[in-house]
Amino acid sequence: MIDANVSIGHYPFRQLPFDSQDATAVKTMLQSCGIQRACVSSLHAIFYGDPDQGNEELLPRVVNDDFYLPVGVVNPSLQNWRETLERCIGDYGCRMV
Repeated sequence: MIDANVSIGHYPFRQLPFDSQDATAVKTMLQSCGIQRACVSSLHAIFYGDPDQGNEELLPRVVNDDFYLPVGVVNPSLQNWRETLERCIGDYGCRMV
């Protein structure tokens, strides 16, 4: 089973029963629910003015973990969106944005 909607980062609206900023803790929780792989992106990326900051915080930490499928966050309204997309694909191996 693959979870296609996992975000790692501080969830600002309520306390979660696990450390949502720790990729290992999130992985452990997901595996305990029978999840075998997870598409993961940075929760912080949606709150930053430039989502590439969130990508840089999270994606290097999960890129070599076979459990996670890295998902980049790109804002096409920003001037640097092409560079962000290229970094997501080239540096982090993202096949999804």
